[in-house]
Amino acid sequence: MRVLTGSRVQHRLTLVLAGVVALLALRLALYLPTAATRPSHGFIAVYVLGRLLYQGQDLSQSYDDAWFAAQVARALPGVTDVNINPPPLVLVGLPFAAFDYASARTLWTVLSLLCLGWAVYTMWRQLDLDSVSGLGLVAYGLASQPVWANFQQGQIYFFLLALLVLAWQGYRTGRPRRLGVSLGVMAGFKLAGLFLWPLLLVQRRWGALVWSGVTALVVGLVALPVVGWEMWRVYPAALVRFSAYPSLAVTAYQTQLSLIWHLFTFDTRWNPTPLTVAPLLAAWLPRLSFISLLGVPLFLAWQPPDEPARADLLFAALVTANVILSPLSLDYHYPLLLLPTAILIAHLRGRSAWAWFLLGLAMALIGADLPYRLPPDQSAFPHAWLAYPKLYGAWLIWGLAVWELSRRHLPLASDAVRATTDDVLS
Repeated sequence: MRVLTGSRVQHRLTLVLAGVVALLALRLALYLPTAATRPSHGFIAVYVLGRLLYQGQDLSQSYDDAWFAAQVARALPGVTDVNINPPPLVLVGLPFAAFDYASARTLWTVLSLLCLGWAVYTMWRQLDLDSVSGLGLVAYGLASQPVWANFQQGQIYFFLLALLVLAWQGYRTGRPRRLGVSLGVMAGFKLAGLFLWPLLLVQRRWGALVWSGVTALVVGLVALPVVGWEMWRVYPAALVRFSAYPSLAVTAYQTQLSLIWHLFTFDTRWNPTPLTVAPLLAAWLPRLSFISLLGVPLFLAWQPPDEPARADLLFAALVTANVILSPLSLDYHYPLLLLPTAILIAHLRGRSAWAWFLLGLAMALIGADLPYRLPPDQSAFPHAWLAYPKLYGAWLIWGLAVWELSRRHLPLASDAVRATTDDVLS
């Protein structure tokens, strides 16, 4: 009976995964021409903002939901959307304003595909994944529902993923300009990645922090003469208003806030069947979640990472916390977790089967197209517990990253105590 060596097994797995990747890539290639021209939410908001600026319209009205919905319907009949984006995002839509919708959407899809491909390739190369792990990551990305949701909606999150990977490169290799500029652009266009800024503060990465702030300021100043002061004046109130919408309790929002509001708040239209009405829990549990999910990795970050593994895991934990704690995270936000997933794939090598089981479960919960989008009148307890699979998957990724961090943190802490004791005794 012939026994397969480890190298032969890996070779066969590589061939199988290469075939799977080829089939998934073909499936996506056949779908993209349809996705590139279909009417949808997402890109239409960016496109309409660019068109309005191109036509010299008053963009401060874009935060009036009814007015903006009318502009969207005029550009693309049958589709509605609202604008809750920072004013500089108008600059992203401006280059597409001269094209008709179908042409602009096609160009946007091509750019999105390039951003996704570059991000996954860079993660593979930076983490030095072997062929099986790398092809597995590619296959997961090609099959993942959040990735398809981005293409379906024409969202901006592949561009943000590319910026996030650039920031991670800068963080793990000690390049403050790359790190800071990437985070500043993300914050300027979409208020994304803001939970990584406290990491720079805690670790006293002043150069990167300055680059982040200056870049975000420059993005805002460049946009100011283009969009006008009035749009900037109206935006903060519009953002606060949207963040308090009772519709955030629907299960389409895979966030910590949505789960808590879904269980403990009542709204006739959006949440008629909560578990119970508990205003104190609805108010304080999001704050406690914020303190826990952000505070634990920041506590572990006080000791500067002396190896790339700890830097990677800190970054992964905070990126995941950012998605969980954002009140607006929908399925198309979750491609940002491809980076924490890749980091865990790299750093769980040699770990127990339980760790790999939990990571696989997290990837399945996030990547599967599960029927979690329940109508408000059909999402009462116990269905509410089952309607947040992507959130639970993100919890698992955060938990695995923090667990690995703590395992690496404690020996270093004990070394520091031992060194202090030796100094005292000597």
